[in-house]
Amino acid sequence: MVCRGIGGVMLSDIKLTSGIGQYHTNEPDKAIRTPYLTIGIDDIRCLVDNPQVVDKTQAQWLIPSTLPSRNFKDQEQNGQYFMLWVDLDKNPPPLTDLAAIMETVLGGADYESYNTSSATAENQKARILIFLDQPLGFAEWNLAQEILNDKLEALNIIPDRANQRSAQLCYLPNKGQLYRSQSKREGVFFNPLLIWAKEIDSKQQMLEVERLALEVQQRITMAKKTALKLSDAPNLIGAFNLAYTVQEWLLSAGYAQRGNSFRHPHSESGSYSATVKDGRVNALSSNDPLYTDGKGAHDAFSVYATLFHRGDIGAALTTAGNDLLTIGAISYNKALQIEWANSKTDTEQNKQHANNEPQPFNLAKFSLNGSSKKMRDQMLEDVFVLPDIALLGQATVIYAAPNTGKTLLTLHLLIDGIKQGCVGGNDIFYINADDTHKGLVEKLELAEQHGFNMLVPRHKGFEADQLSGYLGSMIANNDARGKVLILDTAKKFTDLMDKKVGSKFMESAREFVSKGGTLIMLAHVNKHKDAEGKSVRAGTTDLVDDGDCAYMLDAVSESDDIKSVLFSNFKNRGDVASELGFTYSTAKGQQYVSRLQSVKQLNEQQHAAAKQAKSIADQMDRDSFTINAILEVLNRSDMLKTDLVDAAHKESCISKQKLNKVLFDYCGSDFNRGHRWYIIPGNKNAKVYSKLGHFQNMKKASADDYRRAKGL
Repeated sequence: MVCRGIGGVMLSDIKLTSGIGQYHTNEPDKAIRTPYLTIGIDDIRCLVDNPQVVDKTQAQWLIPSTLPSRNFKDQEQNGQYFMLWVDLDKNPPPLTDLAAIMETVLGGADYESYNTSSATAENQKARILIFLDQPLGFAEWNLAQEILNDKLEALNIIPDRANQRSAQLCYLPNKGQLYRSQSKREGVFFNPLLIWAKEIDSKQQMLEVERLALEVQQRITMAKKTALKLSDAPNLIGAFNLAYTVQEWLLSAGYAQRGNSFRHPHSESGSYSATVKDGRVNALSSNDPLYTDGKGAHDAFSVYATLFHRGDIGAALTTAGNDLLTIGAISYNKALQIEWANSKTDTEQNKQHANNEPQPFNLAKFSLNGSSKKMRDQMLEDVFVLPDIALLGQATVIYAAPNTGKTLLTLHLLIDGIKQGCVGGNDIFYINADDTHKGLVEKLELAEQHGFNMLVPRHKGFEADQLSGYLGSMIANNDARGKVLILDTAKKFTDLMDKKVGSKFMESAREFVSKGGTLIMLAHVNKHKDAEGKSVRAGTTDLVDDGDCAYMLDAVSESDDIKSVLFSNFKNRGDVASELGFTYSTAKGQQYVSRLQSVKQLNEQQHAAAKQAKSIADQMDRDSFTINAILEVLNRSDMLKTDLVDAAHKESCISKQKLNKVLFDYCGSDFNRGHRWYIIPGNKNAKVYSKLGHFQNMKKASADDYRRAKGL
């Protein structure tokens, strides 16, 4: 078939960028480069009719642009796109049904459709290729891809929107368990600028409206910043959010903008995966420092603290109050100090006027002398609510990352404490504010079985944001003594990112504890660890500052469906354990009660092993970037030491001294001890490094084998 031409070039002569396997690259910054292939329309149709039959690692792909590059920024700037495409992985209709749909969506234009190599009779995964009658730059092509996905989604056909990325690989026909194809080849090529002109114009207008809305908000906040007064906001964070916008900090940190969406500077895919709405940003990419795994969006201060202070709220508050916010001609913090000093002076003067004459000040009026007997009668004995971890009459906080087992282990210890008679179940109130309905039912059954109370927000009138009021009522009614409250998790009851709110909440908690109550709070850590590889507490420091005891719970190892974890104490006011280790089953499909019953405390030898594993894990966290740089090279092939170091240095810019040290530290045959590669013995003391797998037998090869593979 003769294809129509563009500017004297026949469509059949257009060559799109192609390659073999996901590691095929010819980018200038890569150590191992292979020139890209090209593929034309006739070749693609030939593959549809006669698909390749290879492992996916050897399968051919294309990028629907003629620019020979896998760099998404290059493609966005210079790419010329001749094809739209669809990737359907979530139970799409059979190809015969898709044919009728594509006829309507494309207005009768040609297309190629085929099942992917992982398609089955139950899930007929498919791809659809649509050739264009003229080239599109990235901006127009991206809008057309988005509209195509929108139209399919409106018909309950869910596409993988990764195809909107500028350099996303589209794998060509590869025969698997199920392969069928459906084509329309009548020489009618698609023109989205004509067929979807209204939709494209609407999308462009919407992006401009979104951009202008953020720009208007920026101008408003700039005016507020100039005229800022202490009375404008209850605290520094509130003032910061009045004076600054989310988007200005995103742009300052190197994010790229598209409408009200942003792309973080270290993006590998090119997706604009962070969206600003109502003065907050929600990041969907797990590689984005602002990613919260669905646990809330960031305001301007939170963005600033995360991106410019690595989540250190205290440091962010100090810098913001000293350098970024001003009241008139002085810093916010200085203005606050002056106001506080003036208010103290006014208060003392008012007192003196009320008494007609000044009264001499005497600290003796605050003395507690004579109250010791009464206070001793009110003092609680050192009794553990959670054996070895949490004492009766104290505020204890346990920090842990998601899926570490903090709820599981808290319930295990709590039930042990009840069985040992340390505390009565009727006095325990476990507030489950972070669970699914299934999880709630499972834990409620445990509460009923062991006799403690389970409370859930928005059930039977209980509200999480009223907890301070409930504590106040218990204090006023002298009902706090002996009562145990477990908050799972603390962020559901107070704003841990707001210093003033968190401090106010802990004032109520402190008074509750002073009246004989017990508070155990479960809290999260930041996704990113500190420079030493240690977990970082999420939010402000108020929970720890005003608490009595604090633990960090870390996973130290996981193998054969068994996870080992370690409690590490970093604040205490009593004879609690400095460290405590446990294991539990992580096998899939088991009931929650079975997982709970699998919890075992580590003996002395196991504890020592767990501690060593944690030490190894912490060190690996610190070295993770360097380890990954070496593994990225070894994933491609075994290498002589000098070649390996040279390649890793060139790709990552890590110093050769650091690479050599890490290469030595993680070399060996025991994966569980942190080894990630081993040396293949060779002739003449040559050292060839090879990647170590979990259950890998040491392959027998020599340096000569390596040399032959390199053609040396």
